Amino acid sequence: MSCSREEYLAQPNRSLTYAQSTQLEELTLRRCNKEPLAYIFEEREFFNQRIIVNPSVLIPRPETESLVEQALLWLKTQPKLGKEFIVTDVGTGSGCIALSLALQNIPIQLIATDISLPAITVARTNFQKYQVSHNIELIQSDLLSPFSFPLDLILGNLPYLPDDSIPTLEPEIREHEPLIALKGGPNGTELNLKLLTQATTLLNSPGAVILEIDPEQGKIIAQTAKLLFPNGRISLTKDLGGLDRVLIIETF
Repeated sequence: MSCSREEYLAQPNRSLTYAQSTQLEELTLRRCNKEPLAYIFEEREFFNQRIIVNPSVLIPRPETESLVEQALLWLKTQPKLGKEFIVTDVGTGSGCIALSLALQNIPIQLIATDISLPAITVARTNFQKYQVSHNIELIQSDLLSPFSFPLDLILGNLPYLPDDSIPTLEPEIREHEPLIALKGGPNGTELNLKLLTQATTLLNSPGAVILEIDPEQGKIIAQTAKLLFPNGRISLTKDLGGLDRVLIIETF
């Protein structure tokens, strides 16, 4: 209808045109076929911003906002060293995490990566929309493989669902969202553990790794993190549902 929600509510008797009625029928059919509303609307709100999405990227979830909050907390509590923190968002997808950080008034150098070229394209569109492209370097890569210099903060919302759990998901997820963004290997922990192994040689000191995880995997990932970072501080942070959602590793 090309109007805001407020304009629509102010004109309750406004009729749809024939073209609008036809479009509404098409959109309704898509939803009846279990297509997520975010893909139909081509956007999803995340951290107070409207993020462009399509079936090439995972739809941003409220749980991931907890990761952004922890990243901001870590950055804001670090000593003022007169330098930009080097931050990488691994598996950026739509770019929602990197974008949320870029819009804050924090001295950081952001690098967003993803193995999927279609996802890179969506992230670039979001960065351009909010005019932060000049603040974020976008790289197509497999996890941390292209890095050879120290990183101050490593962030990731990597796939963490066991491969055999995909058929049990709701049709909105298993039939429409990209499997590359869902399947985390036979146990669901493979990608996060691979990232942590790579991070042992790249994480600066002080530095931090902050990952979104499956709450059921928190114990095993935290135990592995303690082995990989014996002098680090390992903690788990709960989401709004009271579940262990974010793993934090800090080095000093």
